[in-house]
Parts: sequence; structure tokens; C-alpha cells
Amino acid sequence: MDLKRILTNSDRRNSVAIPRQHSAEAIVSDIISSHFSKKMSLEHLMLHYVQGRVLLQVQVSMSPEILIRDAMNIAKQAEEEILRADASISQVSVQLRLGQQIKQLQMASNKNASSDLHAGDH
Repeated sequence: MDLKRILTNSDRRNSVAIPRQHSAEAIVSDIISSHFSKKMSLEHLMLHYVQGRVLLQVQVSMSPEILIRDAMNIAKQAEEEILRADASISQVSVQLRLGQQIKQLQMASNKNASSDLHAGDH
């Protein structure tokens, strides 16, 4: 009985979490591409639910010529824009990726993205 209730609750959370993840990705992607496209690009987004609150970790890359102080200001502006765009988001943390991506992970990510695109064609 308890296991069934736990699984049912988990299914409910997942059915809400997946569309919420896509919505958050769309919001963040739109804001970065429309307001910050010359300054940063979106690398990865993680959506967290903590005690009923929605928290976003946004990983971005920026030009290596940008000063750290300027990067921090740009990140703060992006966080504020994202928070204004969706009242259900409680906190946003923009994190700058400093190193190179692992090529195997990048290829796997690109492969998954292209298979997702092809899956939508059917």
C-alpha cells in the first residue's frame, strides 16, 4: 500500500516536472537569446524543486576576453530577467563555465538533441 502511494506521488511529480523543465528551458533560452546573445550562450539548465520552491541553475559560457566583474554583472542582470519572467521561479543561479566541455558528453548531448528532433517528426 505505502509503495503504491509513493509511486503514485512520484508519477504525479514527474508529470508536472517534465513540462515545467521544458517551460523553464524555453524561458531561459528566450531571455538569453533576446537580451544577452552577444554576451553569453546557454550551456546547461538544471531545475530543482526544494520544499515546493523552484530553483534554477543556469550554466552559461562567455567570451574569454570579458572581465570577471563584467561577467558577474551580466549574470546578475540575467538572473533578474529570468525571475521577472516567471513568478513561480524562486531563485536563479547563473554559473559561468570556465573549462572546455568533455567532447564525449558534448557529442552525446548533440546526439540526444538530434534524436529528439527526429522523434517529433513522426
